[in-house]
Amino acid sequence: MAIRTWRLMAGVAVVTLVAAGCQSGSTASDNSSSAGSAQSSDAAPAPTDSGASDGEFVIGVAAAATGPSAAYGEAEFNAAQLIADAVNANGGINGQQIRLITRDDGGDADKAVAITQEFISQGVDAILGSANSGPALAAGPLAEEAGVLYVTAMAANPGITVDDQGNVRKWVFRIAQSDNTNAEFLADYAFATNDRVALLSDTSGYGSGGRAALQEYLGSIGKELVADETYESGTPDLTAQLQKIAAADADVVITWSIIPDVATIAKGMDSLGLDIPILGLPALDGNTICELAGPAAVGIRHLNTWDPDKPEAAAASAEWQQTLNEPLDNYFGASSYDAMKLLVSAFEAAGHDREAVRSALESTTNHIGALGKVGSGVSFSATSHDGLGKDGILVKEITDEACARQIIN
Repeated sequence: MAIRTWRLMAGVAVVTLVAAGCQSGSTASDNSSSAGSAQSSDAAPAPTDSGASDGEFVIGVAAAATGPSAAYGEAEFNAAQLIADAVNANGGINGQQIRLITRDDGGDADKAVAITQEFISQGVDAILGSANSGPALAAGPLAEEAGVLYVTAMAANPGITVDDQGNVRKWVFRIAQSDNTNAEFLADYAFATNDRVALLSDTSGYGSGGRAALQEYLGSIGKELVADETYESGTPDLTAQLQKIAAADADVVITWSIIPDVATIAKGMDSLGLDIPILGLPALDGNTICELAGPAAVGIRHLNTWDPDKPEAAAASAEWQQTLNEPLDNYFGASSYDAMKLLVSAFEAAGHDREAVRSALESTTNHIGALGKVGSGVSFSATSHDGLGKDGILVKEITDEACARQIIN
C-alpha cells in the first residue's frame, strides 16, 4: 500500500477519534408513514395553500434509500423519523402531529422531480429534500415555483439556493455549507503547504458545481491547478486520469466526488504505487469509505462538520443512540437532524401559514445544533439561504482501516 505523506501545517491541533459503526439503522420505505402517534394514511390529502391539513403537519422526505448515496439518505430518513417521533410523543406541534411521507429518489434527478411533483400535489407543509446535488438542483425549482418550502440538509451545489441570475431562491434552503464555502476552505488549506494542487471531480451536479466554485475562487486568489481531470460518476477504472495527475507532479489531489468514486480513486492510486495525498469533501464522512477502499482509505483527509467535542452534537448523538441503538457520529445525520429541528421550530412559530413559516426559517440566526465545530451555528437571511459558514468546518484524517479519524484543525 502506498503511504500518503502530508506536509505538516504549523500550529495545527491533532485529536484522535475512534470510529463507531454508522448508518445501520432502518431505512425508509417508499410509502407514506406516520411518526409517533400520527395516523398513517396512503390517501393524499387535498392540496391547499396552507398545507396538507390543518390538523397535522405533513413533511415530504425525499432521499436515497438505495444506490451509491444510500448512506446519506439513510441518515436523512432516520433523522426525520427520530425528530417526528419525539415531537409527536410530546404532544406534537401546538397540539398537532407530524406525518412523514417518505420516498426513495435513489439519488436520481428524474425520480426527485416526480417525487417533488407528488409532494406538491398532496399539499405538504414542507419538503426535506435530497442530500444529493443533482436531485436537489432538479427538484428545488419546482418547489420554488409552487411556493412550497424545500430544505436540503447537505446538497452542496451553489445553484440549489441561487438561480441562474444570482437571485436567492425564496423557498429553498440549505442547512450545511455550500460548495462555494467548501471551495474556499479547500483551496486555502491545500495551497497553505503545497504548490502543486490537482483536482479530480465527477461530472454530476455535485462534482461540476464544486469544480466551478473551486475554479472561480482560485482565479480570485491567483492560483492555478496543475491538473484538472473529470470523469463520469461510477466509472470503474480511473487509471488514465490518475496517470495525468501523477505526470503533473501533483503534491495533493482534491477529489470532488461521492464515497464509492473516492474509493475507486484511492484503490487506483495504490495499484499504481502513487502516494499523492487525497483531500476530499464532507461527503466522505462515516465508515463506508473504509468498507469500500480498505487499506487504501488510510491517510485520506476530508472536510468535516461533525465535531464530537460540541455539546449539542453529543446530545444529539445520545438521542440517536437511545432511539436507533447506534451513535450519531457523522455530518449526514447531523445536518438532517438540524434540518428537522429548524422545520419544527418554524412550524411552532407560524403554524400552517406557508409564507410565515418560510419567514420564520429565514430569520434563523446562529442556531447552534449538532452540525459544525464547537460554537458554530446555522444562520439564514434574505440574501443567503446557505446555513453553515466556514467557521463550522473541520479537517479530519482517516488513520486506520477501521475508519478511526483524527482532527487536524
